[in-house]
Amino acid sequence: MDNHILPKFLITSIAALCVFCSGEALFAQENSNGLHLQARQYREAGLEKQRVGNLAEAMSLYQKAITIDPGYAVAYNDLGVIYEAMGSPERAEESYLKSLKIDPAYPSVYTNLAFFYENQRDLDKAAFYWGKRAQIGSADDPWTQKAASRVKDIRISKQPISDQREQEVLGLMTDVAANK
Repeated sequence: MDNHILPKFLITSIAALCVFCSGEALFAQENSNGLHLQARQYREAGLEKQRVGNLAEAMSLYQKAITIDPGYAVAYNDLGVIYEAMGSPERAEESYLKSLKIDPAYPSVYTNLAFFYENQRDLDKAAFYWGKRAQIGSADDPWTQKAASRVKDIRISKQPISDQREQEVLGLMTDVAANK
């Protein structure tokens, strides 16, 4: 082969390879966007089934969304709600925690975990997740305000009963002394 033909051949080959690779990346991105859209459509259909009380079908649609997009935190959270409603607390907790791991900035999962742990009577974990929900939410969000309020309520409810009774007795004694 001629020495002056070799550089032209290399340049042409490299250019063709670059065009091929960028086209493949573009196709992969378009394909990925299509899958994300399809996962969101399954999630929306699942929400509709959930609203009308068809939990089994809602679960199936959420699972399809997750199969298509394993990084879809919202669908894991929704699936947790379904598992909880169907009486599978272990699976509900697993789904919520998976959602949280995927997207720690997703506020709804903190709310659902807080409610979940309140229902499980684990007030320490409930207060923790209510606190996290209050931290990540915007100040004008009603759920942020509710979360902050729930943290306070849980702290008050965890006060020893003897302290509460002592306060009640002291208040009663003060009232009696004032009326003498």
